[in-house]
Amino acid sequence: MSAAWGPNMANAASKYATFPPRMTSEGIILHEDFQLPSFELVQKDLAKLRQMKATGPCYVAVRLEGNPNPSVLPLSLSWTATILDLFAWAIFVSPEDVAPELVEDVIFVLKIFVQGLQEGTDAQLEFLGYAWDPDDPAFTKSRLTNNTRFKLSSHLLNPTINRPGEALPYIKAIIEEESIYYAKHGKVLLSEDPYVYVLYGEALVYSNIYTEETRSVLEKFLQAAQGQQSARARHFAGALLQTRMHLSLVLLQLGVDPEEQKEHTQWSAKFLRRNPTFLFECDLKYILARPGAPPHPVLAALGGPKWLEELGESPRRITNLGRRCMCGLVQGPQTKLFRCVGCQSVLYCSRACQKKDWSAHKEFCRAEARRDALIKELQQKDPFAAQRAIDGKKWTSLNDERKVNAIKSALGVHRDPSRGRTHIVMQLVEYTPKHRDMQHKFRVAKCGVFHLEDVIPDIVRIAGWDTAWIRRKVQQMFDDIAAEDGFEDSVPMLEFRSGQGIEASLGCMLTSRGSMRRTEHNPNWRQDMNKGDPPAFYRLPSGVMDVEHIF
Repeated sequence: MSAAWGPNMANAASKYATFPPRMTSEGIILHEDFQLPSFELVQKDLAKLRQMKATGPCYVAVRLEGNPNPSVLPLSLSWTATILDLFAWAIFVSPEDVAPELVEDVIFVLKIFVQGLQEGTDAQLEFLGYAWDPDDPAFTKSRLTNNTRFKLSSHLLNPTINRPGEALPYIKAIIEEESIYYAKHGKVLLSEDPYVYVLYGEALVYSNIYTEETRSVLEKFLQAAQGQQSARARHFAGALLQTRMHLSLVLLQLGVDPEEQKEHTQWSAKFLRRNPTFLFECDLKYILARPGAPPHPVLAALGGPKWLEELGESPRRITNLGRRCMCGLVQGPQTKLFRCVGCQSVLYCSRACQKKDWSAHKEFCRAEARRDALIKELQQKDPFAAQRAIDGKKWTSLNDERKVNAIKSALGVHRDPSRGRTHIVMQLVEYTPKHRDMQHKFRVAKCGVFHLEDVIPDIVRIAGWDTAWIRRKVQQMFDDIAAEDGFEDSVPMLEFRSGQGIEASLGCMLTSRGSMRRTEHNPNWRQDMNKGDPPAFYRLPSGVMDVEHIF
């Protein structure tokens, strides 16, 4: 029983680009031919929208089926009828995929659409492309309304928009309507969808509303989430941390239960000291140092604003942010990870995950074991070379989030995610043994961005691998990504590293659209590849052209 998007809009829609924005339609059944309108159509409607804002909209009259007389649409639906493509795009696009310059227009459209769903008749809405489940039209209409409210609230709560007060009535309406629905079926909203309480609690806190209601909402979620089964509790891990941080502030502002307030503060501070990578830095700063908010007790417990200022340089943050299981779905702070006993390089979240990966990992694992044996022999003949090899193995296993972000910017996947599959970052590294920090035992001396096909002969020359093997290796990495659940949003990034003291390696890192939305493209990415001087441009033996700036 879900709202359905009818064929009228499907006929007007066309495919977007190779990498379209994601479409989300929780609980809404879309017509099988529906696609998000193309951005060209959206741009045309945006121009109409701005003109209508300047001159004012006009009422639209339509002829409904079975009624010879024209039906005048309410003003809210007249907006919808005039710019159908923009409304369809705003309603069904994932909030994370809305470009910053379009967010205000999307907020405006979603507000009007919520109003239109309340003011329009079923016949009028059906004419515009909406159809309701005949068994329960009221529920399906409510589900579409609440999904629209949810997306609208997500935009308003975005730190860059920062209008939580406007989100409050929409979230409250969701809770009220969904609570009634679940009660009719003998269920409780808090058990079925506790996350809506997180949203409401955040909107209250970010509006600087520190009341018993705020406390109650946050504590309800905390109790519900802590009682969830382990698999689902992991999904709420970030929300649990944020809720405890919010409660630390709310209880302090209320001046009640100092022991409980202290417990939330100390728990949050201890967790963040151990796992400063758990939340995105921009989110952490918004929670702890939001403009206009009172001083946050958790930030004080961490040492004050200086802790936030030094966050990006924290050695623990730098080396641990990329610590993920090979499945890519579990990060260190969520679940304790362990290393493969054979190679001591690859991390896993469970024995089952390790077993599943063995067919892909065994070749690498056995090669690492052979390398360890050679290092032991080398220690007797050339201690310096042996230490370089040991350091090289440790260095290549480190996870440096700054370098990951540098690779994103180098490949230009912010602008064109497909480059993660067609381009590669080539790196020549050199040993710098005087550095005590393992992270700086090697530096990238030269690097560049190239078409993968152009540099295969260079990789063959440097690593001694077979051309066919290289192509199989790349395809296998892409196939492994496609085969895993949860990777629909992933963007692969290819890199090749070589140099004295390290084994030549061809690897594939993963990023996501969500991550790219939160990290800006950095044109000075080379500065983040090393401590000190940035790498020089890499002129390969074949003479192929660097294509970093060629799109």
